[in-house]
Amino acid sequence: MDGHVRRAVASDRHQVVSVDPASRANRRSGQGKGIADVDLAAWRGSRAGEVMSTMTDSHDIFRKRARVLSDQDLERVLAAIARGRYADRNRAAIMLSHLAGMRVGEIANLKLADVLDTEGRVREHIVLRGAAGKHGEARVVPINSRLRQELERYVATFRARYDRPLLMTQKRTQFSAKTLCTLLSQLYSIAGIDGASSHSGPRWFISRLALSGVPTTVIMMLAGHKHISTTQRYIEVNSEMMRRAVEAL
Repeated sequence: MDGHVRRAVASDRHQVVSVDPASRANRRSGQGKGIADVDLAAWRGSRAGEVMSTMTDSHDIFRKRARVLSDQDLERVLAAIARGRYADRNRAAIMLSHLAGMRVGEIANLKLADVLDTEGRVREHIVLRGAAGKHGEARVVPINSRLRQELERYVATFRARYDRPLLMTQKRTQFSAKTLCTLLSQLYSIAGIDGASSHSGPRWFISRLALSGVPTTVIMMLAGHKHISTTQRYIEVNSEMMRRAVEAL
């Protein structure tokens, strides 16, 4: 068979479809065609995996972003957490995600010593070193007054070693990014908040800063992004933001 063509046999139609390997390589590198440019006829009879690979391209219009919670939504989540097990821990996880804009991997890696100083007081900021930050880069996360109160409330509920994980599973082990991601999704689901995920907190954090008029370059640094374009994708543009924009004219 010609090396430039791969044959894929469809399980439903039993037809043969030719797929150009070069086009697949372009899709993986983000240089492929958008969904509107794909030849739909070429999809007929192809395997579902080939179709989904194209539809989930990084530029695809079907990729949904995590829901940004309203104040009422966040109160619903916190109320649901208060009624469940491990309420103090789960509330701390949600508030670190929203009030600090931290990613699940960063939150999961936190030690008690990252939050408290040697005298047991909540620090002015959290320093994420090495692997704790995205791309393995260090960054500083300021702790605002509201988050400070949340952390003081949380650490007052237990006495533990200074080097213990800040958040621990029910088995008394450290969370992984995956297990904490699952926990946050479950908390949103229990509260009846559809479309929310571990990205909802950082999106809420970034969108609130943008609504407050904070320059995008500052937001980018607070979020730990390397590119402004990444920060811009996190911002939720709503009616209040648009109203404030025209009022500034």
